[in-house]
Amino acid sequence: HQGPWTITTPGVRLVARPGAVLDGGGRGSALQLSAEGIVVEGLRIQNTGPGDDFYEPDAAVWLWKCKACRLEGLEGTGLTSAVRLEQSPGAQVLRSRFTGNGRAPGITAFRSDDVHIVGNTLEGFLDNLYVEYGERLQVRDNRSSGAGRYGLHLMFTYRAELSGNHTHRNRVGSALMHGAENRVLHNIFADEVGPLRYGLLLQEEWKSKVKGNRFAGNTIGLLSLDSRETRLAHNRFEGNGTALLFARDSDQNTLWAEANTFAGNLYDLAVDDPKAQVHLRGN
Repeated sequence: HQGPWTITTPGVRLVARPGAVLDGGGRGSALQLSAEGIVVEGLRIQNTGPGDDFYEPDAAVWLWKCKACRLEGLEGTGLTSAVRLEQSPGAQVLRSRFTGNGRAPGITAFRSDDVHIVGNTLEGFLDNLYVEYGERLQVRDNRSSGAGRYGLHLMFTYRAELSGNHTHRNRVGSALMHGAENRVLHNIFADEVGPLRYGLLLQEEWKSKVKGNRFAGNTIGLLSLDSRETRLAHNRFEGNGTALLFARDSDQNTLWAEANTFAGNLYDLAVDDPKAQVHLRGN
């Protein structure tokens, strides 16, 4: 089917037959959704436009003011960007598979609260997932690899949950920046090896909870940069260069670490912050 297409009618449900393909014609985003409650299922999308602006990339699907819309079981390879969400509260991206050409982010969400990004496979985008300004997001059970920069990258989020994700072999790692009360639960951050690479970066985060995760085979397992009141519990750090590193830019780190396991790391703990307040118990 030749695109690009636009849907502006609320409540439309577009279900693709097996093998159905939407070709974007190499112009802009292949499918734009701009009404409440639209559902797209099972569609394969190809040939998006080349526009790779970080905030306005040409995507397989662009959701604009698309409240409670749902994408499920989509596929696409060689995409500039996969899904672009803007001002679309309650949107869902579920059980889809996308690979990118390395020039723009894969799934992006801007100013969209209560978004669910669940069960997707993302590979080869600039950032496989990028979120900016969102509350109560759920990022669960996704697999992220081969990103040109970050596997998972969240900025200015409040009470977001990252759980059950597996991110490995990205160019930098994954990061939460400038957010508050976010939760990082039962994820795997692995095989981020090279200069300035880490499993997870917490930068100027406040009251983050990091629980039950596995940090394995990274240059740095967890890097805390000016993050306050972090709670770190029941995580496993194994085979990293430095398991847990505290660094200071302009503020200071405060962290409580309890019941974590450190095994086979070159260094378990390094503190490069003279004002850090680090409380360790039962590790």
